[in-house]
Amino acid sequence: MSGVTRRSVAVAVFASGVFILSRAEESVTLTDPLPLGLFELDGNVTTGVLGTSGSTTTSHDWDQVFAGNAGGAVASTFVTDAVNSVSDDIFTGGGSKDTVGIHQGPWWFTNGKPQAKDDIREAFAASYTDPGTGDVILLAGLDRYDNSGDSTVGFWFLKSVIGEDPITAGHPFTGQHEDGDILFLSDFTIGGSVSTVHVYRWTGDDSTGALVDVTVPANTPFAVVTGASIAVPWPFIDKSGNTGPAAGEFMEEGVNLSALGLGGCFSSFLADTRSSLSTTATLADFVIGSFSTNPAVVGPTLAVSGGSTASVTWGAIAGVTAYDTYRGSRNAGSGFSFNETCFENGDALGDGTTTSTDAGVPGLGGLYYYLVSSRNQCGEGSLGTQSSGAPRPNPFPCP
Repeated sequence: MSGVTRRSVAVAVFASGVFILSRAEESVTLTDPLPLGLFELDGNVTTGVLGTSGSTTTSHDWDQVFAGNAGGAVASTFVTDAVNSVSDDIFTGGGSKDTVGIHQGPWWFTNGKPQAKDDIREAFAASYTDPGTGDVILLAGLDRYDNSGDSTVGFWFLKSVIGEDPITAGHPFTGQHEDGDILFLSDFTIGGSVSTVHVYRWTGDDSTGALVDVTVPANTPFAVVTGASIAVPWPFIDKSGNTGPAAGEFMEEGVNLSALGLGGCFSSFLADTRSSLSTTATLADFVIGSFSTNPAVVGPTLAVSGGSTASVTWGAIAGVTAYDTYRGSRNAGSGFSFNETCFENGDALGDGTTTSTDAGVPGLGGLYYYLVSSRNQCGEGSLGTQSSGAPRPNPFPCP
């Protein structure tokens, strides 16, 4: 295993009813702060209901993520896990460690009931782009079945699609680590203990890579997992019969990835509970969710109008930085095939970011067709799918 390098971090963690900014519990000035007006990191899940500290501006919260309307998020996920059940999926095997590759370890799972304090009920995550700075903001949280003891929580954001293989002997995970995967670790404690967030970056491929430790310096935000019960819009019952998370059963956190020089392009999300903050800790319960930060498909809002000059228009998509327009043609008497080429790269014609105009005229009896893709910091999105469900090909992508 290679050595680790260390960098400073901009992190905020909030737990049920508490927002602590320093060990002396005094406000500090952050070099790379989280934009607290972008998402309500305030110790509850309800949009517009602000805590006593943390976010002070109404924006977005986990109730929107749960409802599938995350208010302009680049990506979001909300996963409900089996709870208090022997059919739950838990880690097993000595290779299931953060310090080894998913395939190389290998990571294994089995059916089993975790300890109540480690039993995840729901896990959730979201990625936003700060409109003021363009920074990528990554947020995560979970609630648990019981607060009868301390636990430790890990949040993996992974570039590859990961999953579970229930057929192969040993039940390995599918997928693998890629360079740039991100791990957050923090204590999920009760009784007023301080919870420090640790951030790691996977550097290298699955077989030879290692975790790079991004050090949390003094006076960086951290939280205490305590406070009063909160209400949630999703079905919830804990071990004590409460219909909302009690003190010590809900936590949330956020990291400004851009401020750390970290990339924000992912495909999967994994939340886990564990025995300690050590990267070699024994892993317990987990949930996996899709978390694609690739730009959304433009297709549903695409329209073409006009006579001698065609005007192609579409609706703006949150988090998208540019759009590429493609034009294809079909000659009279010939069958249809995808032959589109790049017609307008971004707003190269100066006709608007969500408009592309074409004064060209197809041959007699022929036609033009248009497709539009979107771009963000993670690259170019899909041109959509055919009626068969197969993706539309893009043989000549815009540069």
